[in-house]
Amino acid sequence: MKRKGFKCTTCSYSFDKNNPDGDTACIDQPEIYTGNSILTCRDYCVVRETYDVQRQKVTAFWRSCADKDASGYCESLGTELKVCFYSCQSDLCVNWVRGNLHDFYGDVAPPKDPGDGATRLGTLFTSGLTVVSAFTMTLFFVM
Repeated sequence: MKRKGFKCTTCSYSFDKNNPDGDTACIDQPEIYTGNSILTCRDYCVVRETYDVQRQKVTAFWRSCADKDASGYCESLGTELKVCFYSCQSDLCVNWVRGNLHDFYGDVAPPKDPGDGATRLGTLFTSGLTVVSAFTMTLFFVM
């Protein structure tokens, strides 16, 4: 029986073209980033990273909770963006991720959901309005 409830670091980052050297501590120093919080997540700790291939830069990064497994894959959005995911089930287990998922999982295709053939990109973040809003807002800033 798997344990229910893990301590997970939560924070987000969005690249700002008007401030390209902005604070990236959510990405590269989550344990000391003052804008984060620690939540108890019911099922999984998760990281979502949006990588701009042309800029060769992480343009959005999000640490939080999820109710579905998103273990180790990237999904291309056209030729310019990769959205990569990692999830785990132990305390602070996503803190090792430092904006490098596109290097680890850049060629790993997303798993298919059983039955409908849809990828998990669209279904992973539908469990709450705040999460869906954050996902939509991140894509807006990146585009």
